Amino acid sequence: MQAKLLRAIERRKVFPLGSASEVDIAARFLFSADATIEDKVRGGAFRADLFYRISTVSIRIPPLRERPGDILPLLRHFCAGQGVAVALADDDQQRLRRYPWPGNIRELRNFVAGLAVRGAALDAAAVAALLDRPGPILDLIRSGERTLAEVEAEYTAYLLRKYRNKSRVARILGISRKSLYNKLKRHERH
Repeated sequence: MQAKLLRAIERRKVFPLGSASEVDIAARFLFSADATIEDKVRGGAFRADLFYRISTVSIRIPPLRERPGDILPLLRHFCAGQGVAVALADDDQQRLRRYPWPGNIRELRNFVAGLAVRGAALDAAAVAALLDRPGPILDLIRSGERTLAEVEAEYTAYLLRKYRNKSRVARILGISRKSLYNKLKRHERH
């Protein structure tokens, strides 16, 4: 696929699907990646010649978790577009800003779309439902962009929200209640 893309960029011609002849194209290309392409080039997963051909201008857009100030305006924008009512208390707004959004803008948009399908509002119940799913924890682990301490803190917080009982959470984690309290104090400092 990379070879075909490179050929299309360089020659400005493509073979349409099912056609026997080339067609001229006049297009500009915009590329996006979820990882550092340079690392993929060094690792051999991405062609160096293609990289140098497309890397005219590079703009890094940080993930949503690094831009907590953008979360609420984006939520309001998507809610307005989907006809979803917004009724968030200050603490719910803070919880949404602290949520890591491992799926980035797509996860945020799909979260609002799910509310629209269910006819639900963006309120405390919706925030609780978002934060109580185990999926984001697995996404954090898979992304490799979080430290073990951050993943542990997120998992512990998830268990506390789910069970609301520190003794039970300590048993699930396989530690004493005192150790759980120490972990919670450590997580508060970070």
